[in-house]
Amino acid sequence: MASNRPQYDLAIVGGGISGLVCALTQARRGRRVVLIATQPGPLLPQHSGSLEILGRLEGNDVTDVIAGLDRLPEHHPYRRIGLDRVPQLLKQIKRLIADVGLPYRGHDSRNHYRISPLGIPVPCWLTLEHYVTLNSLDELQGKCVALMRVPGYLDQAAALVAYNLEQLGAQVTIHDFTIRALQATTPTPRATTLSRKLDGRAALDSISRDINAAGSDADLTLMPAIIGDDEAALRELMRRVTVNLKMMATLPPTVAGNSLNNAWQHYSLMLGVTVVQGETVVAADFAGDRVTALRTARSTIEATDYVFATGALAGGGLRATPGGTIVEAIAALDREGDITLTDERRHPYINGRVITNLQVIGHLLGGFDTERHEGEGIDLLTALSI
Repeated sequence: MASNRPQYDLAIVGGGISGLVCALTQARRGRRVVLIATQPGPLLPQHSGSLEILGRLEGNDVTDVIAGLDRLPEHHPYRRIGLDRVPQLLKQIKRLIADVGLPYRGHDSRNHYRISPLGIPVPCWLTLEHYVTLNSLDELQGKCVALMRVPGYLDQAAALVAYNLEQLGAQVTIHDFTIRALQATTPTPRATTLSRKLDGRAALDSISRDINAAGSDADLTLMPAIIGDDEAALRELMRRVTVNLKMMATLPPTVAGNSLNNAWQHYSLMLGVTVVQGETVVAADFAGDRVTALRTARSTIEATDYVFATGALAGGGLRATPGGTIVEAIAALDREGDITLTDERRHPYINGRVITNLQVIGHLLGGFDTERHEGEGIDLLTALSI
């Protein structure tokens, strides 16, 4: 007898951080998962090498993430999953990152500072192990910093970085790489473009010589994160240098974003997640209060349950109408201001009726503020809360 059971237990729309994390965690629980992604989510190419949970509140840096939760507004996504769940979910994130093989480091609930591509300290929660971090804003006071500059790399504002580091008390000198492989091949090369040139022995020989010479009298040597797509190359570089070398975040698209996307996609595939790449969900079919299928231009996908992890305007989860209003892009889910209305389980509403087999995660929930430095946290915590 033919079975009426759908091909998938769960269909997730969106290939950003929230969609990928939701896919792999649900697959680990034995569910048959399909992930539908037009392209990697907008936060992945911008990934700085650090994960932010809650960095600033009311204009002040947050030291203890857990202590700051009670000051969040009513409709913040962390409140919608339950503030009491956040500490345990943070521990789950660290375990998940370790399982995937991503070398992030940081405290369970306390922030440290990363250094932005412009040299500005930004509170964050976890950072890749070879990236520069500060435990306090006075940590560079009186320290000698050698800043490596890539000739022709227009996305590196070395003079501005040096100025901002000097505001933290550092004494900064700028040193140019001499290797020809690092010379610009386009008017504005990207970090990801440069990284693909640096996995050869000759390149690593020259890079390490330049770094060792520049940083011989420095307390800290910094270089832009233009190596790391090939993890073996980065490990080999760190083995060759004799100075205290750390990577600095770059402007997007970043090497860290590539690494994050590749690691999570690879792990998802190992767990049996079906990835439908390059297709856009344009509509959903309904029977009463349930989704029955998702439709793209080329296919129909059926599952028992569904998750929208499509992001906000930048991710395509929201769209502007000719009349100037903002609506959810697939099913016109009910919204109030910048909030997607849901019940306590993040089941959304359509015309006041709750959709019982659909959940919303990530930036599509609304209620976030980029000034709070919480973007990846919203994606990660809501994805794990399913």
